[in-house]
Amino acid sequence: MPEVQTKYPWQSKTILLNGVIALAGFVAMFLPQASVVPAFIQAHAEAIGLFWGVLNIVLRAVTKDAIVLKD
Repeated sequence: MPEVQTKYPWQSKTILLNGVIALAGFVAMFLPQASVVPAFIQAHAEAIGLFWGVLNIVLRAVTKDAIVLKD
């Protein structure tokens, strides 16, 4: 059985993508110009969830390395 390569969490594309999306949502809560964001999310919640889920599945499928939290 081949040895599994490991990486740190900050090297994970999946974790980075989710972090960027979460950060964007957090920042949007405090921007007056972003008042349309909650309405857009409510109107398109299913599509957003589906897109985000598929994107995570694709990123996970192309990831070869396991995440390790310590050496």
